[in-house]
Amino acid sequence: MALILEEGEPLVIDVELIRWGCDEGSSGTLAVAFRDLSAHQEDLIQDALLKAIETLNGPRSGVRGPAADEEPPEAARNLRRTR
Repeated sequence: MALILEEGEPLVIDVELIRWGCDEGSSGTLAVAFRDLSAHQEDLIQDALLKAIETLNGPRSGVRGPAADEEPPEAARNLRRTR
């Protein structure tokens, strides 16, 4: 499979088709499992997906924010000040 990302050459990767379905319209659903990705390829795919989600939901969507179980940076700063 070749992924066409916004920047650079197409990313050619080995995949296994998991599911394929067609909707009534022109769109369909394709699910694949990636095989033997390098860390760099994983990063490229993750960054492209995050950028696409941010584009759809706006920069304040929190997509690239701290994980749900992390404290916000200001909470950590306030804790240090009170000690």
